[in-house]
Amino acid sequence: MTYLKTRDQQWRELIGTRLDAEADPLRRALVPFDVLPEWLPRSSRGCSFVNAFAELPEPDHPGRQLIVAEKQWLRDLFRDLLTEAGTKHPEDLAVQLLSLHEGAIVSYSIADESSAASITRAAAEALVKQALN
Repeated sequence: MTYLKTRDQQWRELIGTRLDAEADPLRRALVPFDVLPEWLPRSSRGCSFVNAFAELPEPDHPGRQLIVAEKQWLRDLFRDLLTEAGTKHPEDLAVQLLSLHEGAIVSYSIADESSAASITRAAAEALVKQALN
């Protein structure tokens, strides 16, 4: 549990630091993708939260609740950033971006796709730009 709390704190701090340094609404919405090249080498076995989720089947387990909260936080962060950017349908787009983001982590760690972060970032940017029109 301590490990997951530490990873969660590190992840949120990394994103928060980058968000604080970025003013452009479109670029802010893509910050979780922009930090992946820095984060992924620390996650060679995939997402710690997804790995732990598979090991904690009890819904009331505090670790599982932390895992769910982390993924909901990232989805909500995407939604809030997309709303700030003025996109259409920020709720749906947030789920799309979350799915791309999580897929990048899996592709990097399991399929050995070293370019997963940049490729999914480009896809996310295209989706966000489309939702701005």
